[in-house]
Amino acid sequence: MLPVRLARPEDFTPREYDRARGFKLLAHAEIEAFLEQRVVDTVNAAHTAWKCDQKPRHCLIALVAYREKGFGGVPASVTNDGKKSRDLLLRDRINEARKEFTTFVSQNNHGIREKNVLKLLLPVGLREHQLPSDWLEQMNSFGDSRAEAAHGSAVKYRPDIKGEWEQVVAILTGLKKVDQELTKLANK
Repeated sequence: MLPVRLARPEDFTPREYDRARGFKLLAHAEIEAFLEQRVVDTVNAAHTAWKCDQKPRHCLIALVAYREKGFGGVPASVTNDGKKSRDLLLRDRINEARKEFTTFVSQNNHGIREKNVLKLLLPVGLREHQLPSDWLEQMNSFGDSRAEAAHGSAVKYRPDIKGEWEQVVAILTGLKKVDQELTKLANK
């Protein structure tokens, strides 16, 4: 989509600028879709492994810890009107946290800015120090400029065609590191 030739900004045609904007929008969508799919795959792999061996997984611990609704405290009784209380069952708490997280990812995540990325990566067990700070800044910048490209006027927003490519390459480099960390988490 981007022109092969590098030229001065005034030498690009309106069509080349339109294609550069399209490149930014598509790259943003693919990065967002990749992150969403990877976190869901990570949670599902950790959940499947846990069901088989009942060994604690960092991913599932983080998932329950970052659950926004919370589970409340320890119940006053193990039975509720003669029935076993489901509030005590770890399995049910993990299943509920997993369901809420995967629903959030598929229906409510809207973007790749830092706040969106943190809502995807921290609940699956990535720690803050595992996220390259420069990568998070690049994601913020890319998300901001994507909004400008998508919602701004073609006259006002003139993408830096070479810069668009370089920014995506830098983001993919950081994304590769995050992907490697997610792979480790599935069975950790």
